[in-house]
Amino acid sequence: TAYVGRGNYYQSQGDAMRALADYDRAIALNPKDPGGLLQRANFHLLSGDAEKALVDYNAAIALDPKNVSAFANRGEAYRVQGEDDRAIADFDAALKLDPKFVAAYDNRGLALLNKGETDRALADFDAAIKLNPNLVPPYTHRAIAYESKGAHDRALGDFAQAIKLDPNDATPYVNRGNIYLAQNDLDRALEDYGRAIMIDANDAEAYNNRGSVYAK
Repeated sequence: TAYVGRGNYYQSQGDAMRALADYDRAIALNPKDPGGLLQRANFHLLSGDAEKALVDYNAAIALDPKNVSAFANRGEAYRVQGEDDRAIADFDAALKLDPKFVAAYDNRGLALLNKGETDRALADFDAAIKLNPNLVPPYTHRAIAYESKGAHDRALGDFAQAIKLDPNDATPYVNRGNIYLAQNDLDRALEDYGRAIMIDANDAEAYNNRGSVYAK
């Protein structure tokens, strides 16, 4: 509806109050349309309120049990709450509806990784990268999985690819710096932490870990 579209615009402009008001209005006008519920749920999830997001995702799925985005995003809401099993079940449902849904593979991999199922997580990150080799997060996440297995060379390769795809993302620099720090390669660690701080001056981990290098 027009209200949903305008709400999306307001959200893209950082005007949260107007965005939420438009989503509320769209739902009030057409409570049986899952679109408004889904957008409001996404708004709550991005705002850090997973509980409110889950209420709307549940309602959207009740209205449209084949809405792949609702399952995938509800899975992410469960994941950020630490409910990995529920998250995985929703990602499974999303992938059953759409086997090429990249974010569902990537986020399911994160839930599996959090459960310690590293090999299954790696398979999901591989699938996400195969479907879209130009997305940064799956490379970063696969690198973290490799690192957890002690496969540092593979991790470094994935962090390098993530940086190549998006040189303005601080996360791969910090994580690559952590590997260099563990390897006592202090110059490279300092360089990566420094780049991360240039990108994001509020990156606490980069400052903390750079301090660890200086203390050596």
